[in-house]
Amino acid sequence: MEEFANKATAPVNAAVRPFARDDDDAEDMAQGAWLRIIEKLPRLVRDDNIAGWCATVAKNYCKSVLRARATEPELLDMEQLDQLVVERPPPDNALQRREARRATGAGLALLPKQERRAVRLRILQGRTSTQT
Repeated sequence: MEEFANKATAPVNAAVRPFARDDDDAEDMAQGAWLRIIEKLPRLVRDDNIAGWCATVAKNYCKSVLRARATEPELLDMEQLDQLVVERPPPDNALQRREARRATGAGLALLPKQERRAVRLRILQGRTSTQT
């Protein structure tokens, strides 16, 4: 299995990179692609071009991720989140407002990507559970 991973790591990473928005996204896509590769491994008929087969599975996985993203609702960026915090009923003074904004941003930053996205959609954007 180690030899398999050694042969396929570079081609998988190269296949994923053009589809990714940034390094973190490329890492996430590569991880998902490896899961898909492991799922499909029993279907591998010939092992003479393992690297090519893995790269193809990775590209197809990335295309499916991009299709799913195209149908997702738009996420708010941090500037839009700050605006939502400003529009809410303000605490008694400016210091409390700044502290609340800082604490909200810091708390969101600690969450894993999927959970952070769910909080933004459900709580900050007011989406329903189904939409989230």
